[in-house]
Amino acid sequence: MLLTDATGLAEQARAQRHCTCARHGRSDSPEQVTAGGSTAAVLVPDASALVRPLALAFYEDPASSLTTLVVTGSPARALAAGTLVRALLAATQQQVGLLSPQGYELGALRLTPRGALWEADEDDPTRERACTTPNFLAPYRGKYPAPSAAPDALGMQQLLAGLVDLGADTAVVTVSPAALSRGQLAACRFDVAVFAGLDAHALPDDVSHTEALFASALSDAVTQRAVVCVDDPASARVAAAAQGRAKTLTYSGLLERPDSDGAQPDVYPLSCELSIWDTAVTLATPLGDLSLRTTLVGAHAVAEIAAAVAVGVALGVPLATITAAIEGVRAVPGQLQSVDEGQPFAVIVDGARSVEAIEASLKAVRDCGAQHLITVVGATAGTDRRFRAELGRMAHQMSDVLIVTTDNPDGENVFGIIADVVSGFDHEVYSSREVRRKMPRFPFLKDYSEFVSDDYYQDDPWAAMQYQSVAKRYVIADRFHAIRAALGMASDGDAVVLLGKGAEDWQLVNGSKHWFSDTSEARAALTVLAKQPKSLHTRTLPYRIVDWPSDMNDFIGE
Repeated sequence: MLLTDATGLAEQARAQRHCTCARHGRSDSPEQVTAGGSTAAVLVPDASALVRPLALAFYEDPASSLTTLVVTGSPARALAAGTLVRALLAATQQQVGLLSPQGYELGALRLTPRGALWEADEDDPTRERACTTPNFLAPYRGKYPAPSAAPDALGMQQLLAGLVDLGADTAVVTVSPAALSRGQLAACRFDVAVFAGLDAHALPDDVSHTEALFASALSDAVTQRAVVCVDDPASARVAAAAQGRAKTLTYSGLLERPDSDGAQPDVYPLSCELSIWDTAVTLATPLGDLSLRTTLVGAHAVAEIAAAVAVGVALGVPLATITAAIEGVRAVPGQLQSVDEGQPFAVIVDGARSVEAIEASLKAVRDCGAQHLITVVGATAGTDRRFRAELGRMAHQMSDVLIVTTDNPDGENVFGIIADVVSGFDHEVYSSREVRRKMPRFPFLKDYSEFVSDDYYQDDPWAAMQYQSVAKRYVIADRFHAIRAALGMASDGDAVVLLGKGAEDWQLVNGSKHWFSDTSEARAALTVLAKQPKSLHTRTLPYRIVDWPSDMNDFIGE
């Protein structure tokens, strides 16, 4: 039994005839720990230093029974590259587990943070439902919970052991440099270590932690491989850490590398075509050129594809298998994830919540050739007013049509959060020529439920909708209605971007989770939208009906 940071827990160990390992703090002494029995005790300044080797020994080094790969870098890049790597290894008939911030999985199986097989402890009342219901909080029960924190060193060994017990051949671990700093991968040996690159806001320590990983996890230049993204300024340091310890392959996701000295990486793009629907790319590899088309969206996808291709090449996977595997990945959950029901415009779900991430995501979609960008965004509880205003300002600047809605309001006032977001751009809207020409009688950037319409001279929700349509800036507090309104406004070639939730399938309200998935809501809304009569005008609010058709009553009845 391993007990840390407590002297009194030794009593439990004695009762079970186990050895006790306790942290020797200011109030601990050998007499206190061992008093009252013959239990052996090892007193150390910091028991966490012993967790790694003890966990490795206790679980019999599960990584040694697996082909193990670690992918590190910014969380989004690491997850995307890891998802593609998992797919290409699965295409070689391996049983591949993926341990990521979104969860721990082996095929259709899910693992608990302790490595046990996860099973729902209660029924899921929404299992058969396509989406939620407006103005109703659906219960969140019987669903697999995403990890609340990265596993520590003990948890990582438990997860790897769980994969072995479930029959896995291979484990792909995606981890951020921040998690590396907590030593979760200490004492782990990996067959392949991948550096997917950091984002512009990475900390200096992130590079140091990555260097340390490559230096500690790699030790055999014959059997181990390092894959390094040369587009990152830190790549030279990471590659140097792997030098002599593993055979290194490099890759790039850029057609033009301004800092290149003329030397080409092992894998790099020869050509690339981006659209709001898919990405076509041709890559040069040591095994020959490779061309593929994938539904992954955005220029960043090229680098993630190149990372997976480089791993495949490093492991000797045939190019045809690599191509088929990557083309078979429909999306990286919550990262510019396309929702396609055959509609003539793109619907993209993305988890961006910071100002910088929102800018990057919307720019990526814009660069793919979207005719108009229709954005749905909200701010979460716990963020300050200045941040919310900056978020609203960025979304306003980057969007042709903007709908402000809710995103995990928890116990805060929903309308207060929305008002903070709107404060980032309301002055510009109210002072615009188009709006001033309509001479609005009141501040109209509010949810319609905040207006009353009994008196013409009071604030009128119908007039508010019309003013918002002039500005193309809407406030719809209910996220269900916000998503449906956004999809109804889209025309051929437009892109609707649902920001914030990404892979989350819940909404936090008053301290409780309630089922809500942007992808599920969008898919259900597209199904309804495909059935609507063409005479129903949904490009602006309020909706209008031109020449009431005979089937309108049937449509409304749905």
